[in-house]
Amino acid sequence: MNEWNNYHEHWNKATSLEGAKYLVGSNSASLRNAEREYMKNVGLQPQHKFLDLGCGCLRGTIDLVNYLDDGNFYGLDVSETLINFAGEYIKQEGFENKKQNLKVNSDFDFEKYFPKIKYDFVLAASVLTHIYSEDTEKCLKNIAKVLNDGGSFYATIFVLPEEKNNIHEGNIHISYYKLSWLKKTAESVGLKFEDIGKTIIGQHMVRFYK
Repeated sequence: MNEWNNYHEHWNKATSLEGAKYLVGSNSASLRNAEREYMKNVGLQPQHKFLDLGCGCLRGTIDLVNYLDDGNFYGLDVSETLINFAGEYIKQEGFENKKQNLKVNSDFDFEKYFPKIKYDFVLAASVLTHIYSEDTEKCLKNIAKVLNDGGSFYATIFVLPEEKNNIHEGNIHISYYKLSWLKKTAESVGLKFEDIGKTIIGQHMVRFYK
């Protein structure tokens, strides 16, 4: 869809690792600590398989590369530029000996990019907040196929009052969702829904789970 072209143009402005970090938000250290601690607090253990959906340059999840057992970290992002900077970040932190799996993806076809892999935890920080409703539906449909029984998909969102319709605005879309729409969409693909609310990560969090 056309919005991916807008994303590519935006992320390709990054010409350095530090530039990539600040392009997606200024407080990298705070986000890094928050995402690491949040995922550990909700039960992420080293033996679990974890997918960072919209991983970018790993600004928030770099420590999980080292925390998880070898090969259990998976990352997907629409930007090849940011994926390349993610590899640089891993080396900078001294984690290059930890096996991880990073690929460019813009269609939410998780089985195509990492065949036969099922995840215990998935995190999408600031992803659903920037895509259309139909892409969120596709994302949830495909997440349901690759989530282990008992697995959870955590996603940050912007919430709309129930009397409103889902809204998408801006060049790099800012998307707002009704909680009832997310719940209905999740249930239509065999997922359960939980509204978590504000977390240490900063945005409003929801959970889709089996």
